[in-house]
Amino acid sequence: GASNASSCSLCPAGAYSTGTGISSCTSCPSGTFALTEGATNNSVCLACTAGSYGTGSGLSVCSSCHPGYVGVTTGGNNTSVCLACLVGAYATGSGLSVCSTCAAGQFGYVTGASNASSCSLCPAGAYSTGTGISSCTSCPSGTFALTEGATNNSVCLACTAGSYGTGSGLSVCSSCHPGYVGVTTGGNNTSVCLACLVGAYATGSGLSVCSTCAAGQFGYVT
Repeated sequence: GASNASSCSLCPAGAYSTGTGISSCTSCPSGTFALTEGATNNSVCLACTAGSYGTGSGLSVCSSCHPGYVGVTTGGNNTSVCLACLVGAYATGSGLSVCSTCAAGQFGYVTGASNASSCSLCPAGAYSTGTGISSCTSCPSGTFALTEGATNNSVCLACTAGSYGTGSGLSVCSSCHPGYVGVTTGGNNTSVCLACLVGAYATGSGLSVCSTCAAGQFGYVT
């Protein structure tokens, strides 16, 4: 019983009608959206962009992947298209298609991270040369490093004479005990610490040279 054209309404955004005299519009399918009202064909139905998804039909806007997750495919129709950023990466905003990576000298320790605070500096005794890594590389035994956030192995210094490093990833080397001295650098065990000979002594730890008994004295122990 309509008496004028005002009884005809535009198809809403997310739908269209191809013919005349219809009683309902056709919804754009899931995984798509449409912005235009009064559409006359399905060309207005656009695939949800990477980083988003459309769970129902007739959508005017797609849902965004949450921070910490990214979408790499278009036309997704559920949250399975949203993938957690791997350890060593993060996504600070919603609707993103690419994760950001932790910088060189850092490492990540959680999946689905949503900000750069998930990246920690490599501790002293380790380094990372690349981006987006989940663990730092330790300086080898016989070396040490003092610097946090190192980006290459140039920070790994040989243990000095009078000391040794028995494990990897050290920030300090162990010292030879009093009575013993080390004459070589880069030692990785106590074998580099040599007992002072009879007639000599080492009063402190970490020494590289024994002191000698003075003229008019003699030693009797090593």
